Amino acid sequence: MSVLYLNTSRARQVFKQNLGSANHLIITTLVGLDAVEAGVVTTAPPGLHAVWSPRNPATSARRSRRLILDMALVRAVDSLDLYFLESQRKPKLVQNVDLRCALDNARRSVMNKFYAFQKQYKNLDPVLCAMINLMIAWRNRAAHSDSDDEISVDNLQILRANPISLQTKFQGLNFVQLQKGYDNYGSPTFKEVTSFINAVHQFVSALEEEQFKALDQKTFLREVLATALSDRNSLDATAAKTKHKAATSIWGKDKESRKKSIMRLFHHNGLSSEITNSNSYSIAFDDKHFNDISEMNPKSIIEWIDARN
Repeated sequence: MSVLYLNTSRARQVFKQNLGSANHLIITTLVGLDAVEAGVVTTAPPGLHAVWSPRNPATSARRSRRLILDMALVRAVDSLDLYFLESQRKPKLVQNVDLRCALDNARRSVMNKFYAFQKQYKNLDPVLCAMINLMIAWRNRAAHSDSDDEISVDNLQILRANPISLQTKFQGLNFVQLQKGYDNYGSPTFKEVTSFINAVHQFVSALEEEQFKALDQKTFLREVLATALSDRNSLDATAAKTKHKAATSIWGKDKESRKKSIMRLFHHNGLSSEITNSNSYSIAFDDKHFNDISEMNPKSIIEWIDARN
């Protein structure tokens, strides 16, 4: 059977869909607000169907900038949390029992989830991790007035000790101004927000690489099949029949047809025949796993899946 690769997890795809080209959209919004402040735009467009008559358009534009930047920070952290959540859904990237337990204990706290991942994966860039820690703490202040989440002392010290790295990684980001804004409970500046968005993209990419390295291939493939053969909309009474029908449609074929169908199934569920140029950490799955899977029949493939669920 052909070699298959995992280039990007479903978790990262969902993350990117949620955060998208955030920097471009922020800039687009700020351009519009600049036009309001400058008096270029003086009336609301007819299609908006809303009353807009600010006493001071320039003041409203400046206040709107603060709101947009605060909301962008919230969106960046929510997107990171979405990646954490999707990493725990089948087929799971989070396979380590201790990490799964720590994430369960974190409940809805994005900060504690972050700490769990940082503790598990020691090779993550400490400056990048410190930026993510600060981003979450700053977002929590903006979204929850009673939040007591703060950046850890260790991570704050890492940022303080690496101002040149911050400037290099994030286009001249100044640590002194960054800390001043955070300490004074101010809203982040445009440069700071775009730096956080840049950081969260880098962090998710780096975290995904570490999760790929730790992945047990056979377990991952089993969960891909378990997800693909199950109909989540089926009632319990019909779920087994649905799964058996799906398994028979593939593993009930002759050997060559079965192999082709299995490969198509994996293709349709996130695996690829090629390595994408953008990912240097793609997983090449051991051909033996696919050969073992192709040798099963409908009954044995279902037993193998169900025995591990």
